[in-house]
Amino acid sequence: MEAPEVSIVIASYNRLKQVQQVLPSYLSQPCLKELVIVDDGSTDGTKEFFEQHYRANKQVHYLKHPERRGTPFAKNTGIAYASGNYICIGEDDLYFPSDYIKTLIDEMNAHRAQIAGGRLIYLNAEESLPEASLRVGRSLNDKPYLNPYTLAINYYGRGDTSYPVPIMH
Repeated sequence: MEAPEVSIVIASYNRLKQVQQVLPSYLSQPCLKELVIVDDGSTDGTKEFFEQHYRANKQVHYLKHPERRGTPFAKNTGIAYASGNYICIGEDDLYFPSDYIKTLIDEMNAHRAQIAGGRLIYLNAEESLPEASLRVGRSLNDKPYLNPYTLAINYYGRGDTSYPVPIMH
């Protein structure tokens, strides 16, 4: 089976520092076809950063709205532009482990699913990945990943296995 080509779409507004921190985790995904960054009217130097550092990178596509339209509109802009076999919605402050997309695709195939989601580690402003991992691990790892009675999901928790559920975050 040929490796899937995945488009990752990230919408962002005035969060250049967070984007700079998580960007390497997106670019290191083995199935990555393209990374589509949709700048939703930022004024914090995001455009200049991408023009300076990623203009020559054929995997990185930078799109800019002239004014802020909102996160859903920005994500839809990126989805409409994307050309991969799969689309993964990233976040400008969300770190992806190195095997994140491969794991999602493997789970989709194993469960014959149309959509998959995984553990989330959001970075707070000025927070490093190790600090975020410790914060998430301390605060929420003791809660169950899935409460089968209420279908409440602890998206920060780490499960021992995959859980087919009828909903996504």
